[in-house]
Amino acid sequence: MASAGVAAAEEAFAMGVRMVERMGGLELSAVDADRHHRVADAEFGFIEKTTCMPDFDGLAHAAFAFRVKCLCSRAFFAATRATLTASRSLGCIAFSCWQAWAISSLEFFMRSFQPVLSLFRGSFLAMSALAVLAMSASFNAQAQEAFEPEATFETGFSSHVDGSEQTALAVVLRAIAGAQIEIGVAAYEFTSAPIARALVAAHNRGVNVYVIADAKENSRGYTKIPYLEQNRIPVRLAASYDIFHNKFMLIDNQTVETGSFNYTAGAVDRNAENALVIRNSPRLFAHYAAIWTHLWTEAGQR
Repeated sequence: MASAGVAAAEEAFAMGVRMVERMGGLELSAVDADRHHRVADAEFGFIEKTTCMPDFDGLAHAAFAFRVKCLCSRAFFAATRATLTASRSLGCIAFSCWQAWAISSLEFFMRSFQPVLSLFRGSFLAMSALAVLAMSASFNAQAQEAFEPEATFETGFSSHVDGSEQTALAVVLRAIAGAQIEIGVAAYEFTSAPIARALVAAHNRGVNVYVIADAKENSRGYTKIPYLEQNRIPVRLAASYDIFHNKFMLIDNQTVETGSFNYTAGAVDRNAENALVIRNSPRLFAHYAAIWTHLWTEAGQR
């Protein structure tokens, strides 16, 4: 009876294995099957030793239940692992599909709206060009506004000039000599004796002469500022700037002398300089006069 019960248990176990394999899609290797047999045998032996009931059929059913439980556990873990693997694969596939869709959508957008983008880019460039032209026109209008039709100019250079050109000093001296009402001077350095004498001569014939000069440069011994002051010409020294680098004269409400020419002996003999005198231009004079008046006001009076 015992051998018949064991044989029935073995046959039931084999059927259970086949059933679990069909349900879970699992294929147990010989090693796995042997291992499960050994576990069931051990369990069966334990039950045989501890039970008081000699019901071998009940023991066979217990052994079968234990083996099925082992196989089901293995099937559950294998199915869980397969599910996780499938989920990861599906996630990668979904991301790849989304990436391909995004790239294709972007390419479609660029192809569809390329004419619009080209038109916008062309419009932007056209607007920029119009803005530049408008600024240029405004600048040219302002430049043209400064010169009246009757305005004239005279140029002078030093040094390295040929005989056909006037020197810068000669142009400046001629402008001072032609003054009848007023002369306003803005100077960086002032060491030129000929220019200082020409200003004193203009002052002596009744021309109002005023001089603004750089405070630092004209605090040295060779400046002609003390000579001008001794001859009662009003002088103010500009100390509000690191360098008061202006070099221009305003004459009789319509003439402007300007350029790189410093009122120094070195500018006459050693430097390459230029001087420009523009006559009969009250509007240009007004632009310079506004700046000169501001500089005169802020300069400290001696």
